[in-house]
Amino acid sequence: MSTPDHVNISHTLGPRTAARFAVIQALYQIETTDEVLLDPVLQGFERHFNTVDLDGMELGEYDQQLFQAILEGISRVASDLDDMIYGSLSEKWSLARLDSVMRAILRAGTFELSERLDIPVKVTIDEYISLANLFFSGKEPAMVNGTLVTIAETLRPDELNPN
Repeated sequence: MSTPDHVNISHTLGPRTAARFAVIQALYQIETTDEVLLDPVLQGFERHFNTVDLDGMELGEYDQQLFQAILEGISRVASDLDDMIYGSLSEKWSLARLDSVMRAILRAGTFELSERLDIPVKVTIDEYISLANLFFSGKEPAMVNGTLVTIAETLRPDELNPN
């Protein structure tokens, strides 16, 4: 996926953030090409993503283990993730109505909240809000925040509100 024209990126991402960015790219690629096999996507990213410059953004090294774990996990529980996302959206929204990049961000964030208990809730939410800000300049980052907070309130309420 090439980054959209409205992306304003001028910094280098850390390895874990770059891995999450790569997940969003891979999910977008899978959706837009109707790729059904995960291995070719993983291999393509391993060959071409390291130290790639995308529209002025030097990604540097990315955490390939995190990238692979998130992408494989999403493919394993995708329908459950979509159910959680759908349940947290307002009545006006459906998954089909969301931009494909937004769907990718929400799926990855929801996967981390539900399956990666080793990553703190606030870290996950902050990471995906930051990534949303790389792709969108409107209200989308706030939507990512609201959706992921709603999901976190259900999945990990004690961690989100430690009172």
